[in-house]
Amino acid sequence: WYLGVQIPDPNLPKAGLGLEKVPGFHPKEVWEALENLVESFTVTKDEVDEEYEAADPVKVCHLLLGLTVFQRDALNDYAKSSGVDSLYHWIHNVETIRGLAEGPLAYDVYVLHATLEGKMGELTLVELICDREEEDLQLLMSEYQKQHDISLVNAIRKKYSGRKLENLLLSVLILQRQHDDLPVDEIRVDNDVIALRNAIEEQDDKTLTELLTKRSKPHIAAIITKYAAAHGSLRKHIKQRWNAKGLLYIIDGAKSKRDGEGAWRDAKLLEETMKGLGTQDDKLRYRVIRAHWNTKRFSAVKQAYQERYEKDLDKRIDGDTSGNYREILQLIYQAGK
Repeated sequence: WYLGVQIPDPNLPKAGLGLEKVPGFHPKEVWEALENLVESFTVTKDEVDEEYEAADPVKVCHLLLGLTVFQRDALNDYAKSSGVDSLYHWIHNVETIRGLAEGPLAYDVYVLHATLEGKMGELTLVELICDREEEDLQLLMSEYQKQHDISLVNAIRKKYSGRKLENLLLSVLILQRQHDDLPVDEIRVDNDVIALRNAIEEQDDKTLTELLTKRSKPHIAAIITKYAAAHGSLRKHIKQRWNAKGLLYIIDGAKSKRDGEGAWRDAKLLEETMKGLGTQDDKLRYRVIRAHWNTKRFSAVKQAYQERYEKDLDKRIDGDTSGNYREILQLIYQAGK
């Protein structure tokens, strides 16, 4: 499982032509249907006509959303066995299709690597790594190393050496966070409240990071409540002293007065991609694609958005996007029901 959806074992070998990877599914038939969607186009560049072939991305989206994650994986194997680099590249780099074509784990690895190359903001790294299940992080680290021949830990050290973001992400990737199903130890909560208060007053970033990356969500929720009763808002105190988006992301995902699972936080992040002049397309794209895998949780995010902003998320997306991009996002949105 990954991002709340069952995925194929990434360590299994690729299936060759003629092999049935998913019982009853024949990728050749879908491949031929995709080929029938291909059309020829002529583009004039510097007064020179260039011809290329591409499939209609909206029709491709329809087709892919009709397949399970396992069937798309088998289709990718068929594409590679047919001499194509990957199903996504065969569709000619329509970015919004990538996540659907590659599946949740491979898409996260792509977004992660793009962020480490400076193509996306640092908050993207926080979303991909912080507030995650240990099993998800193990899969993410393993697949990243397999694809890029460097461990995720070393890639982060290379990019962010000596920075607070490095300390935060590496503290998470040690995989020592308490499991959320463990009972909350109230004495430990009281001690953590004292430690956090001292760390904030002394601007002790290391202690803050250690505490908030190693505790379970229910434990952090209890800390937030007790800290507020004794000292005021933990979130505000951290925000006043640091540019601590990572720590705030963790806190916002645990707040018991919301949902304790981060749906309100994720609804806010979706709104921020569309707020003001111009849509942040890269962020909107990956947030919608990543959210839609787990339909139950995506429903919670949609409900949180409606309650928080008194409007429906799909209508907000519809009014802030256009063309094929809008149609594809709406199809993905509807698939996440």
